[in-house]
Amino acid sequence: MPNNINDIIKNRRSHFPKEFSGKILEDEIINTCLENGHWAPSHKLTFPWRFVVMNKAAVLTFYELAKTDYLNHTAIPDQKKLDKLNIMAEKTSHIIGIICNPTGLVPLWEEQASCAMAVQNMYLSLSQFPNAGGYWSTGLRVNQAAMRDFMNCKEDEIHMGNFIMGEVENKRDQAGRPDINNFISTK
Repeated sequence: MPNNINDIIKNRRSHFPKEFSGKILEDEIINTCLENGHWAPSHKLTFPWRFVVMNKAAVLTFYELAKTDYLNHTAIPDQKKLDKLNIMAEKTSHIIGIICNPTGLVPLWEEQASCAMAVQNMYLSLSQFPNAGGYWSTGLRVNQAAMRDFMNCKEDEIHMGNFIMGEVENKRDQAGRPDINNFISTK
């Protein structure tokens, strides 16, 4: 496992529910992710995030709600998507709902960026656990009425997605990236 911050950043990967074993992650892993998420930068210290932690029972309810809401709002449902949701429900250990609670003290995009940095801190936190994986899903009826109700969102809050977590047998740690110079310009 990498312990140099440069290696941790370069080796961070998303792991998807199809890769999960179905085993439940230890509370220490969930608590570490939440604690480190809370240390994300926040302009004017607004701390605009709110996390909704779902254990296995709530995970099953979440996926049932996602299926029902999808069926209620889709003219021609895709059976493959429904089958995928069943597999996700079976294999997911925990879900952390990511809620942005804008304060109005700074521009909305800054509050949302702070929430995204909290999720990145959660991702990076997983590097210390050899069999814990996760990914930030922005699908699954994110910010739709049914999910907003499930997450107890206030009118001005934004459901920004869900950090879906589970145990993985083998973590991927390599990915190709284009040359950094393709993304840099100088004046």
